Amino acid sequence: MIRERRSKEKLQTYYTKYIVDGILDPNVHPWVAESWQISHEAGIVSEAMPELYRLPKAELMELRDRHKTALTYLDGLYREIDEHFNLYNLSLLLLDNECHVLKNYALPFFQRVAGEVEGARLAETDIGTSSIAIVARHKTPFLLFGPEMWIKECQSGDACSAPVFLNGELQYILTLVSVQQQELPYSSIAALMLSMTHALETYLQLQARLDAKQAILDAVPHAVYHLLPGGEVAYTNKLGQSRLSGIASYNKGDTYPNLSDVVLNYRHTPLYKGFLGIPSYNKEVTWITAQKTYEDITTVVPLYRDNEVGGIVAISQPIEDL
Repeated sequence: MIRERRSKEKLQTYYTKYIVDGILDPNVHPWVAESWQISHEAGIVSEAMPELYRLPKAELMELRDRHKTALTYLDGLYREIDEHFNLYNLSLLLLDNECHVLKNYALPFFQRVAGEVEGARLAETDIGTSSIAIVARHKTPFLLFGPEMWIKECQSGDACSAPVFLNGELQYILTLVSVQQQELPYSSIAALMLSMTHALETYLQLQARLDAKQAILDAVPHAVYHLLPGGEVAYTNKLGQSRLSGIASYNKGDTYPNLSDVVLNYRHTPLYKGFLGIPSYNKEVTWITAQKTYEDITTVVPLYRDNEVGGIVAISQPIEDL
């Protein structure tokens, strides 16, 4: 929920009234009021940041390895816009769905250096009301103004958090803290947060689909190739890698050999015809290489981009496996 600007003096008054007198002003946002009550009932101190629960280093390393897809993507995204964070004194956190901090980007999070924050748990039961706590409960973006934070020493900055979903399940929470909000409009904070969240969510969804397709392709008893013009192999599955290692000096991790170089009769195969826009289906094909001659049942389908062939997909099964 992206909210309109509020008077921080009034918000501070509402906060003080609740902390001192236990009275909830009706103008307090209902989600904030709910979280204040939970924080109070849990006995969470409101003056200063309490001692945080932190994962042991080994567990944090294991957790980061498990979430390396998200971390790698966000690392790259942050590198492209880090000057923006430094210019406007913004702090950025990536948390898992249990509110453990996977990584602290940019400035220290409320005067805590990266080493103090990374691996720490910032759940409602740990630090009381925060944008993180509200997003964890309500599963929607939320902008929390400084005076609404439960911990008084954290009220100098406004915070915006947003959930990151994968397959309908909460996977991560992104949190952005603006220390000097007057230099950056709330709309800009919200736009930045929602843009980063959408980009990360879209990437994770794409990667999950690719991983599933990779598992399927590795399980089928066919060699599958995606070839670019000229015979360059852009992709191949596990059986295709095995076949390539048998016809060229190729090891896993190396650049794939160019089939126009290693297949001696390349121009007389369905691969070459595929780049001319001619598909082939279940054709018996002889592949002549310097090491060995193979006979396969091969299907080749051209891939078009802007009405021109930009690549082909080849599916091949050794005849001896039939």
